Amino acid sequence: MGVNDASAVRQAPCTAATTMCAGFLGPVTLLHSSRRHPFSSSSSSSSSSSFLRFRRRAEATTASPYHRLGAMAELPDPRSKRPAPVERPPQPPVPEKVSAELRVRLREEVEAPFRKVRQFLYAAGMLGASVAGYFALSAVVPAALRGDVHSDTFAQALFGLGVDVGGLALLATLYRLDDRAAAKRLERLNSGAQLAALRLEAEPGGAVRALSSLRSNYLVTLYVGPTNLLMEMLREARSRCDELVRRSCVIVPFVTDAAAAPADERRALAQLVDECRQASDRFWLATPLFIEEWRSWIESERSRAGNVRSDDCLTFIVKSNGKVGMRIRGLARMARLLPEVDRVRRGFRLW
Repeated sequence: MGVNDASAVRQAPCTAATTMCAGFLGPVTLLHSSRRHPFSSSSSSSSSSSFLRFRRRAEATTASPYHRLGAMAELPDPRSKRPAPVERPPQPPVPEKVSAELRVRLREEVEAPFRKVRQFLYAAGMLGASVAGYFALSAVVPAALRGDVHSDTFAQALFGLGVDVGGLALLATLYRLDDRAAAKRLERLNSGAQLAALRLEAEPGGAVRALSSLRSNYLVTLYVGPTNLLMEMLREARSRCDELVRRSCVIVPFVTDAAAAPADERRALAQLVDECRQASDRFWLATPLFIEEWRSWIESERSRAGNVRSDDCLTFIVKSNGKVGMRIRGLARMARLLPEVDRVRRGFRLW
């Protein structure tokens, strides 16, 4: 064996190792492969061809390492002890918002958490009184038919029947009163939810805001009346707007005769509203939007009151918790409104 053959034998392991490491070392492999073995006596042409072959192999191996890693990750490893991933069925979509009706019912349950328990006890008591009354009646009727009405047994059975009937009537009355109270709470909460959704405008061309966005910082006072009376109230409120601003009170005028009022009065009212807004740089006056929604809420309040006519003027003071803290028949003057606003803000419950 000549020198060249011995050199080839010595170079074979080095070339094989370099080939195996080419895919992992990348550019380092190129530098390693460019060095010639000290005992090699091959020609320069074979060295250059070997160098080009190693370079092509390294470029092909390291062209897209992320793709190679992704392809390797997709293949299962037979030596891995981890279980194969289990495909889970698609989950139903989570509702983004709770419906308004469900929200009102949840609030009613929070206000009266033991109402269902009471009604269950009432129903169980009525069932027991009915069963006891049946047995007492089965003892009274035969004794009455036999004419044995002066015996102690008949008297005890008659007394037991009276107690059962009285208990049944009492439990039924309590159940009915509790059910009526729950219906009134639901009606009040529905009215409060409808009131919170009413929209208004703080300034001409400004953003539309819901009434619920004002309750945390302001006491909203709603004036409901004809155009001429509202103009008088706005003139008085303009003269005392600083006191309204100090109390964080916002006036919302609602015109009941907007369709029947003359055009001159409507223009004068719009001009007066602009002047009131310019009287102070603070927010104290807002105008209602979507009039039909406001009208629907006001009519529901009239029907709940019972003793209010359709043409009566009204004043509502809305507290920060969304409840109507005060209802006044007529348009409350500033001399009366400001003390009542102070009392409502201090937390007194007025109806």
